[in-house]
Amino acid sequence: MGIIPADTLSLHDITTLGEEPSLVDEVGDYIDAEERLERAWRIKRAPNDQFSFDVAIGNPPYVGEAIGADLWRQTRERYPYWESFVAPHVDYLYPFLVVGISKLRAGGRFAFITTEYWLRAAGAAPLREFIAGRCRVERLLLFRNLRLFPDAPGQHSLVFLGERLGDADGHPAPAQYPRVSIYEGANVRRGERRTILEALRDSRSSAGLGVSSFRAVVSPQELGRQSWAEVVLPRAEVERRRAIRSRPQLGHLDITEGVIPTANRLTAATASQLSEASLTAAGWPHRTGIFSLSSEEVSALGHLNTAEVKALRWVVNTADVLPYAAIVSGDADRMIYLPKPNEDEVRLDIGAVQNQGLPTTSMPALSAHLLPFRSFLLQKVETWGERRPWWTLHRPREEVVDVPHVSN
Repeated sequence: MGIIPADTLSLHDITTLGEEPSLVDEVGDYIDAEERLERAWRIKRAPNDQFSFDVAIGNPPYVGEAIGADLWRQTRERYPYWESFVAPHVDYLYPFLVVGISKLRAGGRFAFITTEYWLRAAGAAPLREFIAGRCRVERLLLFRNLRLFPDAPGQHSLVFLGERLGDADGHPAPAQYPRVSIYEGANVRRGERRTILEALRDSRSSAGLGVSSFRAVVSPQELGRQSWAEVVLPRAEVERRRAIRSRPQLGHLDITEGVIPTANRLTAATASQLSEASLTAAGWPHRTGIFSLSSEEVSALGHLNTAEVKALRWVVNTADVLPYAAIVSGDADRMIYLPKPNEDEVRLDIGAVQNQGLPTTSMPALSAHLLPFRSFLLQKVETWGERRPWWTLHRPREEVVDVPHVSN
């Protein structure tokens, strides 16, 4: 046993198996340097070697997209293997799950504690595909409002356990239906947790404790890279969702996730990235909206032509959504929805695409509003290497927003 300080993600770049792993310089005296390097080599070569692990267990580092974008970009540049996991809105824990699972032998066991949202997040689609093709997910424990880490914000922790089946080789793994246990009550004091945690561990349902346990009726293998939301829903909820989808008006909707811009509003941190002239033109600090505008900020735009009125979409947030409907208030926020242009851009290099000018002729008011944010938004698309103009809505879900309006 021993600690191997290393760039963990460098230990799973199958395109550079012949290169020496990237080790931390200051390692102390607890392990011989030559032995440390040999251990790192064994981990790196695990996919092509007899050596592999029996168990992978851990709490991968949570580094959100806003903080980790530059780190993720550098990782992709240094280790080309990770390009196959590129997706919008990627958090840094995803590749760590890939590493942990990839080093297991067939039949090896894994258990990770993470946040819950990757089951549904668009950016986790490659991760879900990777797991579905190689693993049998046996248990999913969702803690919801039971805060396992008192000082950490925004939790909804998840523990998932299972078995490595081997590489998919282009063929999906057999369908598996994990056991799901969910705590649906409020947060409790530390001394009251034991019985709840025992019920979750033992996969017992208890209305008094707020614990619901059931066998999933949808398999991760059936869904692959799609959202796994239905994996953690009981049968009645799955059937209700399918009934909604079967209605002619709603059959083509993705009802799991909508538009996710990462530049909704200026904050004190992001405002520091703009010049004083740009901040003044934007109306900072009295007006903070970029793509998401309050009703007052919409009024401040002045006269809007027909195209601009159409581009301002009502925003429905999670707080507005009842179990199967949404109520939008009269003064709800609007989102400036300017999707990526449809014209053929194959002959343009990525820089030319990103720097395309605003549609000032057809949308003068919205163009004037967005222009002060150019440097900030351009940095966004450049960081993610996206082939889209800087003024387009950041990572839209066109299949959700572009559906025709349905009145009933």
